[in-house]
Amino acid sequence: MHDIDKNIFELEKKLNKKLSHPYLAKNLPAPKVDRDKLFLFHALFEESVLAEADKENYIITAMLVQIALDTHEDVNTETALALDDQKNRQLTVLAGDYFSGLYYSLLSDMKDIFMIRTLATAIKEINEHKVRLYDRSINDLNAFFSSLGNIESALFKYIAEHLKIPSWNVIANDFLVYKRIMSDPKLFKPLGGESPNSSYFSDHENQHEIKDSRYNIAVASIKELLSNKPLIQTSLIDRLNAIKQELWTYHQKVEEG
Repeated sequence: MHDIDKNIFELEKKLNKKLSHPYLAKNLPAPKVDRDKLFLFHALFEESVLAEADKENYIITAMLVQIALDTHEDVNTETALALDDQKNRQLTVLAGDYFSGLYYSLLSDMKDIFMIRTLATAIKEINEHKVRLYDRSINDLNAFFSSLGNIESALFKYIAEHLKIPSWNVIANDFLVYKRIMSDPKLFKPLGGESPNSSYFSDHENQHEIKDSRYNIAVASIKELLSNKPLIQTSLIDRLNAIKQELWTYHQKVEEG
């Protein structure tokens, strides 16, 4: 196992410990740690000039923000909810708020006002683009991918700018946009009805062309911007290929019944 794999494993353990809460654990599924985003944050902060102890705290903080955002995203927005569902929804909102409080507490302990502002700006932008994506105001494919990229990678963008390592904005954006369109079958029907972007994806062949194009964009960015970091470069390209293969295998199983 490479050192980076060991580091990721240890970070994930520490994250899960931070995320554990007896009442939430009893009533809700455990929050998911996105290992791809954890890997990207680790690689980003490893390139910074921060002290080693600070790097770990910032990685955990960034992931807590991400998990809080993901948890709020999981809230059921159906108008008619059973009593148990309403309770779960309220608990999910509470869990997201709890995880948000954890990262504020960490940054407060570190006395880093600038990073608090950086993360707050990123969160504001992410929420603005979520609204834009779901309120049917997007009318072209480029705007759709721009909003999707901001939702998936604004944390990376603002942290990378804060640390003066802007290349990670591009890497994270292209990688995470590809991952999202490959892994989220509900992406283009967010409200249960006709999506504002359905015309771009209604044709089966067009969907494949778009996905192939986003894959090529992600690979090209990683090859160009990580040419001096072959281990990270190879790991990310291998992961892109795994994501591609996972979807191909899934569709093959569906077609075979």
